[in-house]
Amino acid sequence: MKLVCQFIILFFFISFDLGAQSHISYYTYFGETQSSEGIYLKSSLRGQYKYKEHNINASIENSIIGSNTNVLSAIRLHVDKGFNIKSKYIKIKAFYLWNKPGKYIREHNWGITGKIYLNKITAEVGPHFRTLYYKEDIGSNIHENWNIIYDLSYYIRNEPKPWNIAIAVTNIDYFLLSQETNPSFYIRGIYNIKKKYSAFLEGRYKSSGSLNASVHYFGYSIKTGIRWNLKK
Repeated sequence: MKLVCQFIILFFFISFDLGAQSHISYYTYFGETQSSEGIYLKSSLRGQYKYKEHNINASIENSIIGSNTNVLSAIRLHVDKGFNIKSKYIKIKAFYLWNKPGKYIREHNWGITGKIYLNKITAEVGPHFRTLYYKEDIGSNIHENWNIIYDLSYYIRNEPKPWNIAIAVTNIDYFLLSQETNPSFYIRGIYNIKKKYSAFLEGRYKSSGSLNASVHYFGYSIKTGIRWNLKK
């Protein structure tokens, strides 16, 4: 794990140095769920570097307040590439996610998604594979194969604009991948402060079993952050 941390720190330094086609973002968020045992507070640092036609991303998450506080609670790495098909822009993404949702629980996730941009609508879908294991009992691993992750977003304005608002339904929360039947509904506001800076604010509501006969509240979160585009 120390080696992985060093790699991510090195990645951020490389992003600062090469700067021409990269960005760094930082955000914090708080919320509460039925399993969080009260309010939680987390923060994340994310870096991206564009190499030719590929975007290389690395992110780390820090759990500050909650039942499971960790200096390093999650790591995510992904590579994506975009291209056009008949005037439609499509992006293919491959990712790996390591998460520590509990004191004794760890999980490994990896998968691939495709995302299409249709004017004010974006749609992302793909399979992911998860392995859950207990720190004290490695032999009790649980494997989940061919889970489906999705994100359907609607923007009230066409890009690019100084500001925009998106409404979406998804089971992806970057460091957390939920079951297909447990989606989140969120609204996100985006504001471009200058060419180099942009900020966002997001409110999210998560349900439990929305595709089942009985639907229940599961949790909420408020997220805000800033993105800094690095250019020479």
